[in-house]
Amino acid sequence: DGFMAASDKTIEENNMAEILHLGIEAHDNMWQKVRSMWAYVYDHHYDDYDWFHVGGDDMYIIIENLRMYLESEEIQLAENGGTYLPNGDETEQTSMYLGRRFAQMGDMER
Repeated sequence: DGFMAASDKTIEENNMAEILHLGIEAHDNMWQKVRSMWAYVYDHHYDDYDWFHVGGDDMYIIIENLRMYLESEEIQLAENGGTYLPNGDETEQTSMYLGRRFAQMGDMER
């Protein structure tokens, strides 16, 4: 498990990283902030963890519940294209996005 906070300054002992983004510092510019956070995570932590989550100061997550859900049969099958792993072909594993904003196979109803 790990934690990193995006900030306007780096404070290593608090796992805070300065992440620059395009545009002004305003809530209306949230897309650029989040885009920059994902770029930073990809560049610096991509190989460190299996899952990443973005949340703000108005979000509360019970980590044990999230961990149990991510380890559930539903998610294990979904992230592996319906195949139980390990099956000797782990290189075929693909990325999975959780959330209503992402469509599965282009199907906006799912």
